[in-house]
Amino acid sequence: MGSKSDTLWPIQIHMNNSSNSQPAQNNGKAVKPTINGIVVESLPNAMFKVRYQTPEGENAELLTYMAGKMTYNRIRVLIGDRVTVEIDPYGGKGKIVRRG
Repeated sequence: MGSKSDTLWPIQIHMNNSSNSQPAQNNGKAVKPTINGIVVESLPNAMFKVRYQTPEGENAELLTYMAGKMTYNRIRVLIGDRVTVEIDPYGGKGKIVRRG
């Protein structure tokens, strides 16, 4: 247990080494699932209803809000726009991350 090979020191160097042949995957963040849909309703407080197609071919709607970068850059979302939505893994609201 006391040998150098059992410590985390070499692993930390390996992870921080920029010349590593294996690229870091999203800087350690979990990859969130995304869907493409169409905005069907605009609600108060910058909320939207987005219609998307499930893998079974059925239409479903999801309550979404705009991402902070979209609000900061004043990107407007209108009814009928195609958007990309990140889905919350806990089944809550989605986040609109891209328009177009």
